[in-house]
This record gives sequence, structure tokens and C-alpha cells, in this order.
Amino acid sequence: LNLYMDGVWHHFLSEKDGNVVLAVAQDSNGDVWAGGFGMGLYRIDKKSGKIRRISDSPLQYIYHIYPENGRVWFGGLEGDFCSFDQESGDWSRYKADCIGDIWPSSSADALYVAGCSGFGIFDKKEGRFRWRKEFDGFTLKYPVRALFRTSEGTIWMATDGDGLVHFDPSDGSSIRFTTENGLPSDAIISVHEDLERRIWFTTEEGIFWL
Repeated sequence: LNLYMDGVWHHFLSEKDGNVVLAVAQDSNGDVWAGGFGMGLYRIDKKSGKIRRISDSPLQYIYHIYPENGRVWFGGLEGDFCSFDQESGDWSRYKADCIGDIWPSSSADALYVAGCSGFGIFDKKEGRFRWRKEFDGFTLKYPVRALFRTSEGTIWMATDGDGLVHFDPSDGSSIRFTTENGLPSDAIISVHEDLERRIWFTTEEGIFWL
């Protein structure tokens, strides 16, 4: 993990020490959280450069970290969906299949998540998921790897073998793009929207945009 601070690159959590960092996020205090493949969870104080391993972390395989309002959410390939209360120091755990991505939803009481069960809406008050695999004319057969919530509030899903799925939560409409529509692969790794509202996505065949 490399962080650029005050005009200098700083190196943390060396790979030669067995650390494979897959997820990094900065909380409202400016601290950096890092997790990855079998390495557990670390918190880095950027001011002092001090690294602290979170020994009571429920997750060892962390694929995504999402901080919000004094709480940090964690999703991984193995283990439960978890959150950490920064004020009390308490962990909360919720049963879920592998979680690869976490996004804020249109409601402050919910989160959008990508997982092996498809596209999920997590109710933070009830601590429950609502999963969706059925869309207009098709059913997802593969996990959703990643999500992107656009500036218009619609959702793009990067699936592990079903191509790209565009979903509008406001009316439930959706459309899927696959190799039959010209995509280089149906296994999508990540998706993003640029300032011109073009949708970029990556596959093992390279990076592309719609």
C-alpha cells in the first residue's frame, strides 16, 4: 500500500510480509483503513504514520471498505457483512454471502451491495438484506462483482459472467449488455462513470467505455 502525503510517497503493509491489499478507504477523521486477502484489517494514522492492526476484526478477507458518519462497513469473500462503530468500538455482524462492493443508496437508511446473491439492498435499521437476481427478461447466474451508482441515481452492475447490467431503482427497469452486444467479455471486473457520464468498465481483455 502506497500513500502520497505532503509531496512524498509512503509505503505501508509490504507484500513481502504477506500483505495483499485489496481495499482502502479514508474515514471522516482522515485515517486510512486497509484490508485484503487473508491479512485482516489495519488502520493508518496519516499524521503520525502509525499502523494499527485491528485484532478483533471479524473479517480476514476484505474486498471493500465504506466509511460513513462514524461507522465503517466491510465486505469480503469469506465471513459476514460487518460494521464498526468508531465511537463505541463495537462490531456488528450480518449474515450474507460474499460481498464485493458497497455503495450509498438513495435512502440514508440503506446501502447497495454487490454479492454472490446478486444485487442487494441492505436495510441498516433492520439489519437485513433484500437480494435481487431477477431483472427484465433474465436471471443472474453469476455473482455481482462491483457496482456504480451514477449521477442520475441508476445502478451499473459488473457481473462475473452475465455482462454489464444497468438498473433503474426508481421504476425497476433494466437492460443487460453482453458479448452479443459487442462487449469483449461477459466477466466484468469494475465499472465507473466519468465527468462526461460515459461508463467505463474493465475486463481481463482490457478497459472499455460505453
